Amino acid sequence: MNSNFDDIFSFEDASKTYKKYKGKCKTDADCPDDLTCLYDNFCQLSFQCSEHDLTRCYNYNKDREDYMKYRGSCVSNKDCLTNSCIDGNCSGRLVYCSVGSGEAECGLDTGETCTKDSECLEHNCKDGICEKYDASKDFNRLALIVVIGILIFLLICYYLWPKLFVRRCRSWSFEECEFVLFK
Repeated sequence: MNSNFDDIFSFEDASKTYKKYKGKCKTDADCPDDLTCLYDNFCQLSFQCSEHDLTRCYNYNKDREDYMKYRGSCVSNKDCLTNSCIDGNCSGRLVYCSVGSGEAECGLDTGETCTKDSECLEHNCKDGICEKYDASKDFNRLALIVVIGILIFLLICYYLWPKLFVRRCRSWSFEECEFVLFK
């Protein structure tokens, strides 16, 4: 796998390099450099960064063993992706980032604590925990909009019908009625 980045790179560099890339794929081999083929057939670079320092990022798909050197035991802060070595162990949270197909974003992983949807990569903070994206949220919102639209249409028809379509009748017989529009 070719790589455009050193071990540690910045979110900004990854974004500048791959955000506009919109290649289709069936396998990882169809994607350039460090990008992988996602389930929706788009190439994307997935990586992790220090939560508070987006200049310290690492492509965990590149080399799993090499990646662990930034997550496990440490001697100094520079040994950790989070730049925080406490009692010989790397500490601090990481954010997951993805770049490609016109997008570049970072957020907390599923299971991390959160206070709002925008903190999570999946944009779904439920009861203080990041959860997988919930497509039913969008469906429920759309269904509600459709139902409200139908109700408004029916109310308009109910109230405007007598005003728009006035019937003049000479008797109670339907055949003898004349329909007049806008009178």
